[in-house]
Amino acid sequence: MRKLCLLIIGLLIFSLANAQFKVLLNFNHTNGSLPRGSFIRVNDMLYGMAYNGGTIGMGCAFKIDTNGTLYKDFLNFNNTNGADPEGDLTLSGRKLFGTTYSGGSFAYGNIFSVDTDGTHFKTLRNFYTASGNYPSGNVLPAGAKLYGTTTQGGTYGYGNIYTIDTNGNNYKELIDVNGTNGMYPGGTLIRSGIKLFGVTTQGGTSGDGVIFSMDTNGKNYKVLLNFNLTNGKYPGNPLLLIGSKLYGMAVYGGKFGVGCIYSIDSNGNNYKDMFDFNSTDGEWPGAGLMLSGSTLYGATGNGGPLNYGNIFSIDTDGTGFKDMFDFNGTTNGGQPSGSLTLVGTKLYGTAEMYGSLGYGVIFSLGTCEDMYTEPLCIATVDTATNKCEIIWGRTNSPPQNGAGYYNVYRDTGTGLKMVHTQALNVLSEYIDLTSDPSTGPESYELSTGDSCGESALSTKHTTMFLTTTSGFNVYKLNWTAYVGFTPSKYRIFRGPSMHSLVQIDSVASTVLSFHDTLPPIGSYYAIEAVNPSGACIPTTVVKHHNITSTTLSGSFSNGFNTGTLISTGIENNSILSNIKIYPNPGNGIFNISYSLANVGNVNISIIDELGQVVYANAEQRSAGQTNEQINLENLAAGIYSLRLQTSSGITVKKLVVMKK
Repeated sequence: MRKLCLLIIGLLIFSLANAQFKVLLNFNHTNGSLPRGSFIRVNDMLYGMAYNGGTIGMGCAFKIDTNGTLYKDFLNFNNTNGADPEGDLTLSGRKLFGTTYSGGSFAYGNIFSVDTDGTHFKTLRNFYTASGNYPSGNVLPAGAKLYGTTTQGGTYGYGNIYTIDTNGNNYKELIDVNGTNGMYPGGTLIRSGIKLFGVTTQGGTSGDGVIFSMDTNGKNYKVLLNFNLTNGKYPGNPLLLIGSKLYGMAVYGGKFGVGCIYSIDSNGNNYKDMFDFNSTDGEWPGAGLMLSGSTLYGATGNGGPLNYGNIFSIDTDGTGFKDMFDFNGTTNGGQPSGSLTLVGTKLYGTAEMYGSLGYGVIFSLGTCEDMYTEPLCIATVDTATNKCEIIWGRTNSPPQNGAGYYNVYRDTGTGLKMVHTQALNVLSEYIDLTSDPSTGPESYELSTGDSCGESALSTKHTTMFLTTTSGFNVYKLNWTAYVGFTPSKYRIFRGPSMHSLVQIDSVASTVLSFHDTLPPIGSYYAIEAVNPSGACIPTTVVKHHNITSTTLSGSFSNGFNTGTLISTGIENNSILSNIKIYPNPGNGIFNISYSLANVGNVNISIIDELGQVVYANAEQRSAGQTNEQINLENLAAGIYSLRLQTSSGITVKKLVVMKK
């Protein structure tokens, strides 16, 4: 008969994308901090910028491969060459182009170019107030020219739209916005033919921002839409042009006031509020959208179930919204502020804040729809090895001909640790030789993986842990509940060894203790949680395996050898006498008085109703009357056992903790 540390999957299944999410890099300030932009892909590398950090602390440009192993900070800003880059890098020929929000000769930011290996850096333009300043978006390459925006400065102080040659010559202000036609055009422009499209974050007739178009020569500037809070407020950037339609997001406004997704014809007609965020599904979507097929992908900077932003998908007609991933504000980051980049079946992006080091993260997220969340069937203890074993089926596993695998995770108490990866074409069971079920309960989870990434984890389940104490002609068994499925009952097993156990009784699934009166000396015990779903059989797609003999119908606890216990009567004290406990019941401070016949060690322990030791103290005492005090104020209210043990016996008294 086998016994396994069990874990069975349940009804709670995480969202598809939660399982495919992976942190590729945690920024540590030295290698960058506060990544606010998006990526551009050059061959097999992703290029981006961090607003802060780097070796000098004023931001940096970096590159990283798509599996997160080859990160390089190849350009550090030092104020002279710019500082605080907020936008994205763009590529024209073999050159990368970008802007910094501040720094440069006049401290108002600059335009720069640099080779993809970090060499040949060149400042193309240092901004100053009259020509516009504080550029926060990236530049748009178009042949030998670049187009961009500044958030302030210019004729009216509200920023402008400019062009400059890729070699730094012929800077020209195409238009200075005047407030009425927009304010603070700090975003990224897009181009279609001779038309440029963009947004201003404020201004217009209601002051809430505008969508505009203009010719590349600066003529025919036109406000396509004035935002008015109801239809959105403070549009994010950049816009996305699909055919003759523009798609974008507003940071605020919409039906619930926390942002919306919209579309509008490129001539300004047929504005549509496609989706209104409601905080629970995200809020403050300040970045742009990305298209794959007929699906739009984007991120919100806040909101979602955990309130640190999320990644979502939505169809281009406004239907099918899906919250794909929720940032947790700790290990996986928070507040994503850049647009997403698609490479193959994975989205890549940055979260501006948090991560394990607190300075933001680079992440990937799979977009595949066919992820497989496989439930665990059972876990128990294998009596041959006294190790935890888990079994799962193939009800929702990846196909055999794919690049599939299983990952087994164990809860270490400080987090999940992957203890095993198993191929698809072997039995769906695993014995964890690193486990020790005789010291406490163990918890496991299972995931599947294939070329799309890793699936959601099965629900965490925790194994039973059996402890036994001795009394006068009785062994008292206590165990922790089996977590994962609700057992139909618990069966009690006893025998002269772990290989010769027989059932002696059973109790209901709500009972977690059993008293075995007049038991054989030195008995072994184990508890079985009977699985109401029936047998669990490890499977494989290789059909010729004969695995009938491994059928399991219940999960066994660890075994307990009562030969390690000292069996004495509860009131049979050969050394201790005159035992008093006061006050009892008490609020947590208890006085214990007893008389000791001879000098010797006295071990005092407090045991809760599950049989777990919650207080222990061992000291040598002198002969005669002893008075001491114990503090149990940290314990929950309940009934506990006070155990006093000497070399000649054990005395057990009831102790009641009450709370004010």
